[in-house]
Amino acid sequence: MAVFRRRTMFAAPLILSLASGCKGDDRTTSNPPGPVVKPKVRAFVNEWDVRRIGPGACEAAAPDDCPPTAKCNPPEPRASECPPGTSGKTVIRVAELAANNCAVVPRGCIDASCVTVAAPCPLPAGQRLPERFVEVWVVEKNKSGDGGCHAEEPEGTCPPGVDCNPPQPRKVACPPGVTDTEEKRVALLADKTCAIAPDDCNSPSCAGAKTPCP
Repeated sequence: MAVFRRRTMFAAPLILSLASGCKGDDRTTSNPPGPVVKPKVRAFVNEWDVRRIGPGACEAAAPDDCPPTAKCNPPEPRASECPPGTSGKTVIRVAELAANNCAVVPRGCIDASCVTVAAPCPLPAGQRLPERFVEVWVVEKNKSGDGGCHAEEPEGTCPPGVDCNPPQPRKVACPPGVTDTEEKRVALLADKTCAIAPDDCNSPSCAGAKTPCP
């Protein structure tokens, strides 16, 4: 009897090719780029940080925007009349909006829409202010009624957004003419003596009688 061998048949492997991104079934996702946000540009011609160096006399320096690792060469400070709000060690930002048109810049302000207080522009480089008193105080009677007097720096109008912090009043001998209802301006001269300064007097040329300094 013949021997029959069982033949084993192997089917060819079925290869399935799955095409990605088939028409009508796009499973890929794409995130379009968002809108480009342009940095805010300060719309001022020039800007300075102004600090007081004497009564009515200030110094305007360019803002210190030098990167920490860079060597910058800022211009020399300019002489300037003091803007409103200048008192003690307060630093006021002043911007030039147009030629010879300057104003106080509140914190966070980047254009003329938030500028409301006018300010003197710094003098051109190299120019100096006319001679003025070294310091000026307003002397008045103490509110306690003890007969003594105290000297305060002249009050300024504090602009919006600026925290003015004048120094504490100083005790001083009462100059002639100071009463419970009348005060006097006392000015420090270059020779470190003091004199009475009339209300409209801002230079030694119009100073009055000598008086003790605060």
